[in-house]
Amino acid sequence: MRALESSIKNVAWLIGLILLGSGSGLIANKLGERNSRYPFPAHIPWQQKWTNRVLEEAQKMGVSIFDTEQTAQAIETGEMWIVDGRKLAKYDSGHIPTAIPLPVSQFETEFVNFPALPDEPVLIYCSGANCDESLLLARKLHEQGHTNLTIYVGGFDEWTKAQQPIE
Repeated sequence: MRALESSIKNVAWLIGLILLGSGSGLIANKLGERNSRYPFPAHIPWQQKWTNRVLEEAQKMGVSIFDTEQTAQAIETGEMWIVDGRKLAKYDSGHIPTAIPLPVSQFETEFVNFPALPDEPVLIYCSGANCDESLLLARKLHEQGHTNLTIYVGGFDEWTKAQQPIE
């Protein structure tokens, strides 16, 4: 009997926590809609497709978007700096050819080694459509005066799925 009462109490607590979390999320979304001056998204990501968020933010910044074919052409022509915004361990385990590492998480220390001049074209990528490291890196580079930025939203995941070469 006590075990049954304990189980019912645990289930009630669990339901209460779920309702509290859902209510908090709805309140946060409503506050985000009214208060658009903050740099974070107006909605909690599970209510908004993440890829769309990256595309919308890139568009607001004036950053171009490339697909896999355009990225392959950029590598072939060598006219753009290709920059990997992922962590160094991921870069070291495989990256798009000619890419140089510039992990967004280490931007403050690694930017001094960034060879591109502010007006040179830079293509940035990260893991894939569900990561925002390329967007964050584009924002940081833009703040440093770089104006010719492009993001490969599909990133390394799409690149490898398309069976493109890696280094």
